[in-house]
Amino acid sequence: MKKTGKKQVFSLEKVDITKLKVGRIRHKELTNNFIERVINYKKKLSEVDKTSLESTLLNFRRDVDPEQELRIWEWIATNYERITRDNPKLTITMKGEYYRLFLNATLGVNSLDVKNSKV
Repeated sequence: MKKTGKKQVFSLEKVDITKLKVGRIRHKELTNNFIERVINYKKKLSEVDKTSLESTLLNFRRDVDPEQELRIWEWIATNYERITRDNPKLTITMKGEYYRLFLNATLGVNSLDVKNSKV
């Protein structure tokens, strides 16, 4: 992000994945209610999200604003649950595509690029 006067200009740039570093732990603990909400959304996404609960909780502890991030994941899970419930004939591949669609939507990625994304 670049600041130019009063405006903030955002730009995307490609970064070598090997140069990325894991963020520091910002939150020593998460509340029991927060953990229950994580468990709930992970149940809804269990077919397509294979990240362990422990890893997920650790990632939330690294977030600057875990509550906001959790609300995003709850939105993804709610929409995923709705689309799969309303379309019972979806294959696991199709479900994965919808999962990527919802995930990409939260990242600001063009939904037309979903097939090319790797989540």
